[in-house]
Amino acid sequence: MTQFLLFALVTVAALAMLIVPLLRPPARRVARAAYDLEVYRDQIAELDSDARRGLISESQRDAAKREIERRVLALDLGPAAWGDRTSTPMSRLIAAGAILMIVPLAAGAIYLGLGAPTLPDQPLAERAAEIAGGAEAGDIED
Repeated sequence: MTQFLLFALVTVAALAMLIVPLLRPPARRVARAAYDLEVYRDQIAELDSDARRGLISESQRDAAKREIERRVLALDLGPAAWGDRTSTPMSRLIAAGAILMIVPLAAGAIYLGLGAPTLPDQPLAERAAEIAGGAEAGDIED
């Protein structure tokens, strides 16, 4: 009885590790393209600042600004770039429910198919005489 209680506790712990992340609301993630856009904006602001201080010429600033603008144009800034693809609470609940049903049923089916719950215990202490009186070392056929 305690063995089955232990198995049940392990199953509940495994299910909890699978289910808890599904039940948490997803964190809003910003895509790489949105981050890159912020970096390019900062670079343009630095170019303007450097030009005002006289560290670079106007032609150098314009050339660098055109290169940064080319990179901005190459970015994929569609709706997916802003992390709008989030799962709905209903889809997360459906996934959690499926896991709650499938994992224990699959574990039970595998155990019934491969396990042997009707075999008696074979503790090592009770088999010590059989092991000691067994085949001589080196006799493979026995």
